[in-house]
Parts: sequence; C-alpha cells; structure tokens
Amino acid sequence: MRWVATEGRERFTLLLLVAAFLLALMLEPNTTGLTYVGASPLNSRWDGTSALTNILTSNLSMRTIIVLDWEHAVLPRGKGIVFLISPTKPLSRQEVERICKLVREGYVLVIADEGVYSNAVLEELEVPIRVEGKVLLVNGSPTFVAPVKIHGESVSVEFAYASPLKVWGDAKVIAAAGDIPVAAVYRGAVTAYVFGDGTIFTNAALTPPSDLNPYVRLLTLLKADAGNASVSIIDAKPYVLRPESLSELLGSGQPAPKVVAAIINPYRYYYVLMSSYREAPLATTFAVGVIALVLVAYVINTALHTLKSYGEVRIPESAREFKLGGPGPAWITVIRQACIKDMVTHADLKKVCEALAKGRESTARKLMVEVLSDKQVREEVLRVILLLSSG
Repeated sequence: MRWVATEGRERFTLLLLVAAFLLALMLEPNTTGLTYVGASPLNSRWDGTSALTNILTSNLSMRTIIVLDWEHAVLPRGKGIVFLISPTKPLSRQEVERICKLVREGYVLVIADEGVYSNAVLEELEVPIRVEGKVLLVNGSPTFVAPVKIHGESVSVEFAYASPLKVWGDAKVIAAAGDIPVAAVYRGAVTAYVFGDGTIFTNAALTPPSDLNPYVRLLTLLKADAGNASVSIIDAKPYVLRPESLSELLGSGQPAPKVVAAIINPYRYYYVLMSSYREAPLATTFAVGVIALVLVAYVINTALHTLKSYGEVRIPESAREFKLGGPGPAWITVIRQACIKDMVTHADLKKVCEALAKGRESTARKLMVEVLSDKQVREEVLRVILLLSSG
C-alpha cells in the first residue's frame, strides 16, 4: 500500500508554479524600472530636461522632436534649433554627422555642456569655441551669477559648476565671470550658441515655466535670435541608462506586479549593459542567463526537496522490514505531524511523540523500530496516514 502526502503534492505544485511565474517575469522584455541619467529629455527628475521639451512645445509653440535614433530619424528642413545638453557619454560618429548636416542646412546649434563630449560637433563644424571641461570657481564657489547678452537684452542667470570656454576668431563672448568666458556665439557658415553649463536648461532651473523665470526668458530670446525657429530637435541619445532603485520603484505608482517584475527581471540590467557595452553582447547574455538559471534551479530544487520530505511513504509489512529500511525523514515527518495534531492514542506511539518533542530524533527512530512489532501500533500508523491524506 502506498500513500502520497497531499500537502507535499500541493506544495510541490505551488513551488513549480512560482518557478514558472518567476521565469516568465525574468524572460519578459520589460523596460519598466529603467531611467536615463543626467540631462536627458526623457528624465523627469530635477537633473533631466523634460521641462525643456514642455516649454518649447507649450510656451514657445515649437514642434519639438526628441531623437533617440539618428539613423532612422526623419527630420524636417527649414528653420530650427538643435539642442545638445550635457551628454553623459561620447557622441557616435553618425550622431555627429547628422547633427552637423542639420546645422549646415540652416538649423541653429545650441550646446549647453560643462564636459567635453560636445566638442566633437564644434570641431566638425569648425566653430571657434571649445568647452574646457573643468569647473570654474568664482571667489571659491562653483556657483555665480552672470548676465547673458542675447537678442538685444541682458538676462542674469545663475551658473553652477560651469566650465570655462575657449573662444577665438569670429566667435563672440555673450557671458563671462570676470574675464573668463562661460557663453559664446558664433555666426559664420553656421550659427552656434555654446554655454559652459548644462544646468541652465534642466528641470530644476526651468521650474516654474514662467517668462519671469530668467532661464525661461533665456530660451525665449534664443528662439527669437534664431529667427523665430518653428522646430526644435533635442538629442536624447548620448545619455546612460540605469536601473531605478527599490525606493524609486516603490514610489513610481506602478502596479505591484510591474514593480515585482522590475525587481527580479534581469532584462533591465541586460538592457542597460547592452546599451552601454555593445561590444560584448555575448558575455552579457551569458551572465544574465546564468543568473536566471541559478534562480530557477534554486526554486525547483527547493520544490523537489519538499516533495522528498513529504512524499511517498510505504507501510512496512513487518518490524524487520521497517528496521532494514529504517524510518527515514518521511516517516518522522508523518509521525511528527500526527503528534502535533494530537492524533496519536497508542501509549507506545506517544513515547515516540515525547522523544520528538524533546528533539531526540534518533531515540524516536529506535522506538519506532521497536513498537512497530505490535500489530495495533501498525494499525494506528495506517489510520494516522489515512487521516492526514484525507485533509
């Protein structure tokens, strides 16, 4: 006669379902829980430039295009402004060429950057301005106020951690800290504005979006000085992706299943790595695969271990047979459950329960071997098993 513990079967099935669910979540190509770092127009935190997009569209009535893929982007010709703001990684050659093509066709280039990555575009266009890529301190402070002279007006804005500019030739300084340039314009074969500070166009600066805000006023004057351009293009490609932290995920307002999926889904880490290290996709794929495999293997192993502990128990036909096979973990589990649920009535079996209650499992095993020679004990064990299996 054979008995299979119902609880063990149910637990095994449940764990397999959990394993399948986790595997499905891990393999789902879901980008929930990813965010861009820095002055990306797709970053809505204080250091992003999503507010810039809204102001250009709503306040200045410009058609605003965010470009993530320069290879396939279809961009309008005519008057427009191309914004390149504090890129967090070097620009690709294709990106530089497409931006320069637009500028040569009549777009005005606006660079706001305290780093050196945007210099690649200035070099390609032969604009006599360069960002030096170092922090300018005024009286020992990285923040200072300087007037920006543009379109016949002077707007005082606060610069923070700005970089000095190297300006020569026909380029003109439009803002300086003392005699050190921090903003300049060049009008030649192309038109380019360069600011040594990307924070002037971030969400922190452009809030509130009122024309009384000097940073918003600066944008308005830039549009006017660019011939009232009707189109604005914002480069969203040169920014690094990162996984959101647990606190960010919990505060995002996403449904609970999406938050769980984002936490355990290695796809978002894979996506970040692939975006940053495209030269090593095989190694990245292998690493993610190993993580997923280890997690699923752990869950399935736990399920199998549970089934083994609660699994199939055969009633021995004699004490000798029981002694030869030995009361294994499954037997001890069955008797322990019967003791806990107060299902044991036979005096000898109660001695086994007492030994188990005191943590003397080896003693309990010896007692089981001895008492199973009694037919009444074997009948009670059978009764207990039947009761347990029936719920």
